[in-house]
Amino acid sequence: MTIEERYAHWREVIETQKTSGLSIADYCRSRDMRTNVFYAWRRRIQKRQMDQQGFIELRSSVSGMDTGIRIVSGNLCIEVQRNFDPTTLRSVVACLTSR
Repeated sequence: MTIEERYAHWREVIETQKTSGLSIADYCRSRDMRTNVFYAWRRRIQKRQMDQQGFIELRSSVSGMDTGIRIVSGNLCIEVQRNFDPTTLRSVVACLTSR
């Protein structure tokens, strides 16, 4: 099996779990699959998608009276509230992109 075939297989496994209505643990248990392998492939696929897309997903965030934005990149999530300090955000983004 080539690496592309492995990625295609695991993308299908991950999508099937999402639509199954089962938790990841229950889904993996029902298929005699180790959860750590499932999570590792999910991370690999997310990273590959981020590398190929070259951008991060932005989601609006509403919590109580504050509105802001949530920046999601793989397992990383940054929430920016209204009236944030732009200098701090630039510093955080610079640190994250320098890795």
